[in-house]
Amino acid sequence: MDEVEAMTRAGERMGHAVGAGLHRARIGAVHAGQQGYRASREMAAKAAAEAHRRLSAHGAAPEQVQSAVVDQADLVRRRLGKAQDELTHRSRRARKRMDRQRRDLAKRTRAARREIAAAVRPDRRRHRRRWPWAIAVLAAALGVAVVLTRRPQEVHLQEEPQGDDRAEMPMPHSRDGQARNEHVRPSPAP
Repeated sequence: MDEVEAMTRAGERMGHAVGAGLHRARIGAVHAGQQGYRASREMAAKAAAEAHRRLSAHGAAPEQVQSAVVDQADLVRRRLGKAQDELTHRSRRARKRMDRQRRDLAKRTRAARREIAAAVRPDRRRHRRRWPWAIAVLAAALGVAVVLTRRPQEVHLQEEPQGDDRAEMPMPHSRDGQARNEHVRPSPAP
């Protein structure tokens, strides 16, 4: 059996084991839910029987108990609403107070930072910065340089007389290296 087949079978076995475990877990969850439902019903029945027994002992009818429970629930609901409103107001006031404290602290921090900076470097406020002027001078020099480089070239209205044009012309040669036209003057040696 080669390694690939062994790994494949191991994966299949592991998948089967995981699937079986999940199946048992689902069954266990359903069983636990059913047991919980049964237990809650039994407890509710016992509580109802105990409440009925106590009410009978005091001579109260179940209808009276129901209306008392509803009234008590309304009272609790109103108290809860008031408490929630009060909590909302308190949190809003606390938030405003915290914002005010934060602003005051920021102001004091800035002032303290300035004082510390003045104590550490007392001469810092006296010296003005000169680098903005240096940048302005540099920009002006750069502008002048650009203007000077983009100026048009001088235009000569009269052409200067040049020497003999024939002396500057190259002399054609034949294939054997001899000059073809003997009447063309060779250019003077430099």
